[in-house]
Order: sequence, then C-alpha cells, then structure tokens
Amino acid sequence: PGGGIIEIVPPSGEAFLTSFQLMTHGWQDENPQNLQYEFFVLYNQGETVPSMPGDDLEDALLRSGVRLMPGSRTRVLENWLAPAGDHSMIVRCTDSMGASTLRFRRLQVVESLSGGEQATLLGLLDRAEG
Repeated sequence: PGGGIIEIVPPSGEAFLTSFQLMTHGWQDENPQNLQYEFFVLYNQGETVPSMPGDDLEDALLRSGVRLMPGSRTRVLENWLAPAGDHSMIVRCTDSMGASTLRFRRLQVVESLSGGEQATLLGLLDRAEG
C-alpha cells in the first residue's frame, strides 16, 4: 500500500483528560477494500522516530510499541486517553498479500493541572486582565 496519512484530533492535549481521535486515510492499493489498519503508540519517542529508517521503525514498533487497535478495516480509533509525554502515533496499513507500510505523527501531551493549579492560573490571568 502507498500514500496514506495519520491524523490526530486534537493535535495535542492534557494527560488523561483530552480524548484523542486517530484517523488514517488516503491509502492506495490494487485492492483497497482489503486493506487492514493497526494503530500503535511508541511512548516518549516523539523526537526519535522521524529520523529512523523504515526498518528501524518497524523494529522499534515490534520491540516497544503498544498496539492500540488490532488489524481491521476500521480507519478510526476514538476516545483514546494518553499519559503525558512526547509520543509517536503510528498506523500500519497491510494489504492482502502481507505487504505493509507505516506512517507516523508526533503527539505531545502535557501534564494536567490539578484543581488548585487551575484556580491559581485563572486568578493570575484575571489579575493580568484587570
């Protein structure tokens, strides 16, 4: 399979509060109706993945990737909550002959503010505006 992208909505968020949706589309193949999609995450490897050659990325995926959705024809993973970190989100598209292609996108997730921290921040913002 060729082409294809992975999208993340929203593109960043807060740990365990933001609900992420991962989508893939634009794949081209002789039999597109037979394509299977798998979603993975490589936690805290957002900076290293862009520089990896394809074989190294496949090795990293097998070694430390976490499968979020097994192979299926579904192109969307909804309501995924993530821990804080700089992660690489990966989709593997596999055709009926077993050939596969990987696409990735970086996802930055920040620590969530506690209730007290949120109140302090809102108070500071109110004073700055006033």
